Amino acid sequence: MTIDPAFLVSRLLGRQPLVPPLLAAQVLHSFFGVMLVYYHGIHKLVDGLEWRGGRRAEWPFVAEIKAAGFPFPVINAWFATAAQLVGGSLLVLGLGTRPAALLIIGTLLGAVYTNVVLKKSNQMALLYLLLAVCVLAFGPGVWSMDLAFFG
Repeated sequence: MTIDPAFLVSRLLGRQPLVPPLLAAQVLHSFFGVMLVYYHGIHKLVDGLEWRGGRRAEWPFVAEIKAAGFPFPVINAWFATAAQLVGGSLLVLGLGTRPAALLIIGTLLGAVYTNVVLKKSNQMALLYLLLAVCVLAFGPGVWSMDLAFFG
């Protein structure tokens, strides 16, 4: 097998995608889902369960939501935690990809607002929001359950 440099340059600079769009969508929503679950959902769940079980004096996530002025901070904290865990898991599976992305977009808009009110860095929340919008736009990937079940 030979590698044609002209072909590689035309792929890099040309209009054709480097990889098939469904494969790109698969990589995007799978890795985004893993990041949501692993880096954001799990620790919130553990902190919330420790707080609920009395092993922790407060749940910092609830304090942050309360400080931002949202109503029902405990309910909102559990909802956001569930959205990150369930929505992220659905993205990994590619099941209900677009509805999961919409759910995540809603919670991320809340995170952006919270960061603005608390004068915290918004970089991470905005990047995650961009990823969620891209997942919404691109939809399910090539190996997603959405395509397997719904074509």
